[in-house]
Amino acid sequence: MTHRPHLSLLCLLVGVACNAQPPQPGLRANFDDFCDAKFDLPPDAKADTPLPRMTLEGYLVPPTMFSLCSDTCSFDLAESPEPGARSIRYSVKIGGGPNRLEKLPERFESADFKLETHDGRVLGFGDRVRLTGQRLGDSREQNCQLYKVDLVEAG
Repeated sequence: MTHRPHLSLLCLLVGVACNAQPPQPGLRANFDDFCDAKFDLPPDAKADTPLPRMTLEGYLVPPTMFSLCSDTCSFDLAESPEPGARSIRYSVKIGGGPNRLEKLPERFESADFKLETHDGRVLGFGDRVRLTGQRLGDSREQNCQLYKVDLVEAG
């Protein structure tokens, strides 16, 4: 009796894991055009049409509104570090490791905010960052946000 089918399955599983691609940057946008119609899904898009993958650069700032966190958490990305600067909401996964936010205590302070980049740097409020995720929302309602951020790069 030979065990080759099991070995083939193991090689296939290992091969798939080894060939997994790291997250890639998306379409570059800025605070002026992030919510433009050119990035909207077509009107005839199906429910399973992927949201546009976008990259936006800005500054990590403390939240302007309360946000419940579970496996993800939402914060604001500001155009500049100045108080009152324009901002766009983004959501990022919680948990240790690249492209994730360290779990926050229930009542956190600014120093507790630690967002890890894809290459292991730890960023905090005030740092310049480049975030890539899916653009949620559309130009008609001007309710766009960066959803499911999966690539965090120092800016």
